[in-house]
Amino acid sequence: MISLIIPDALKGVDIATRYPTFYRQLLADPELRQTFLETLELYEASHSHHLAPLPTPPVVNLSFLQTASTRLQLAWQLSKEELQNLLFPTGWRLAAGFRSSYGWLDDGYVTLLRSQVSVERLSLDVLLQASLAADAPDEVSLALTVAGQSSADSAAPGSWQATIEWGDYVETVPVNEQGQATFPAIPLPAILQPSSQTVAANLFLSLEPV
Repeated sequence: MISLIIPDALKGVDIATRYPTFYRQLLADPELRQTFLETLELYEASHSHHLAPLPTPPVVNLSFLQTASTRLQLAWQLSKEELQNLLFPTGWRLAAGFRSSYGWLDDGYVTLLRSQVSVERLSLDVLLQASLAADAPDEVSLALTVAGQSSADSAAPGSWQATIEWGDYVETVPVNEQGQATFPAIPLPAILQPSSQTVAANLFLSLEPV
């Protein structure tokens, strides 16, 4: 993937717009950013003797890397295989309006993500859960809980916002003063493959101060 993106970066292409999934991975993974920069340098060195001199060389747009290294943004990814195992165990089949077909309803919710992170002297506990509403059994509701504390000499951000991208579903919501954020419900058919009734896409969660 990096080898495909490097030429575009050298041409000045906006990587965040052209390759949004890769851009999110760069935000979340410092080692991937370093690998990208090193690969970029090697590519320039190995191809320099093949390039004809140009009156005005292209400007390499690496502003997205500067943003990634200076702005606090936390990101997580859940694969569609993980989501399938959590939400719809083996043997599950979609039966519209038949709530007992969802095995995890015994608890009323399922935990998709539980994470503890420490960054910039700030410690956060992040919990993402899914549930089905009693009046809408074929819609998944996602709720986020964020609890955190900062060191004595570091002030925690005053407020946060969270974004979930799941296939065509993209929503950004504020985290309230109690550390809660509720996302608009997602119709089950929107996240499932029609033929196999399996989860169709990975889920991305990002969290950043505002």
